[in-house]
Amino acid sequence: MITLVVLGVMAVVFVTVFLPMMKNANKMLAGANEMIQAQTAAANLRMTGLPAQARVLIVQPTGTMINYQPQCRVDLEVYRPNAPPYRAAILAVIHQMAIPRVQPGLVVPIKIDAANPNNIALDV
Repeated sequence: MITLVVLGVMAVVFVTVFLPMMKNANKMLAGANEMIQAQTAAANLRMTGLPAQARVLIVQPTGTMINYQPQCRVDLEVYRPNAPPYRAAILAVIHQMAIPRVQPGLVVPIKIDAANPNNIALDV
């Protein structure tokens, strides 16, 4: 009888405590995986993208830190050779030493995906 009570209590604890914790852990892992994929894509774009320039319009920290570096939403006005300027917004992890170079009004080097001009990486 005591064994059944103990098993019942363990089942209740598992369902009410550990199961929600496992779901939360899965969400956190999925988010971390998504950030890693985004950083890998940005690194690849910095190596293979077309060079261009952009004027920084707005920089807004998202509150997320990746390797102690802030992730920011950066609104840009993009200038490509032989094309009209256009606006784009990106999420970028900005190294703390580069923050002074990525401020509203400044022109920054970027790399653009030739197949998708809205796919942009800061090259600072």
